[in-house]
Amino acid sequence: MVEIHKRSPIEYSLLKAHSKVERSFDIARYEILSGANQMIGHTDALIRRKRQLLIPLIVKNREVLWYGPQTKGSEKLNRDIEHHAMPYYVLKRYLSRIPREEIEGKKVLDLFSGHGAVGFSVATGGLSGDVFPKQMLMLDNAYNPIWPPYRIYPHLEASTWQIRFIELLNRNNPYYHDRPGIYNPIPEYLAADGSRIPLDNGSIDTVIADPPFGVLTKVADPMGLMMGSLHEVRRILKPRGTAYYLMPWEWTTDIIGKAPMHGQLLKKNIGRTWFDISVVKFTHEH
Repeated sequence: MVEIHKRSPIEYSLLKAHSKVERSFDIARYEILSGANQMIGHTDALIRRKRQLLIPLIVKNREVLWYGPQTKGSEKLNRDIEHHAMPYYVLKRYLSRIPREEIEGKKVLDLFSGHGAVGFSVATGGLSGDVFPKQMLMLDNAYNPIWPPYRIYPHLEASTWQIRFIELLNRNNPYYHDRPGIYNPIPEYLAADGSRIPLDNGSIDTVIADPPFGVLTKVADPMGLMMGSLHEVRRILKPRGTAYYLMPWEWTTDIIGKAPMHGQLLKKNIGRTWFDISVVKFTHEH
């Protein structure tokens, strides 16, 4: 397996500071919009802009909710989760790489979805605030009730995000109410390994994937798991369907060269916590 070059503690601290500063600026912009909302009332443009800001703010500004037996390694597990977790500004840049036409009205799969920050963001309108898939599927082994210690309860987080989103969107504008719920459509959850996807051939339009790299989930062969998932993704994608993968920069040459679909490096480094992360687009050409 190609070794992942990790950042130094100083570089990591700077990256975290960058993410916090950008989030603080977006919070300030939200506060300005809320003040304008109070003064001029509801306008479609104002609400849409608030939606755009709130989506990444809410899903990346919450406590880590990992459930399972508390073991001797719990403290290290929490540190690993922090190291693995996608920084705020990386979530925004990743979502911005996926064209509107590959989400709107499409059947979308969030593969290795974990807590579901990417999939939930898509199901709430994406960074544009108004781009909704036809169906949103979220798949992760951590949704399996018999797979400790990495059990995740995605419905709990979805409900928490929904309550907070509606509360903040309607702030200073009590006469406006967003549509019932915020997920359009409501995500569906599948407990499965990415190398064995329980979906029909040619049933998915777009895949978004943030696989484990051996940092949090101690996968014996993370590159092998990623390659296995690509073969499954090729099977379930419709002709001309696309898949957007995050992966360590050091892996891109090997993965693109061996992948069963045409791969295109979209961005060499959109940043991460301890190592450089690339965005690669794969296309089912037949």
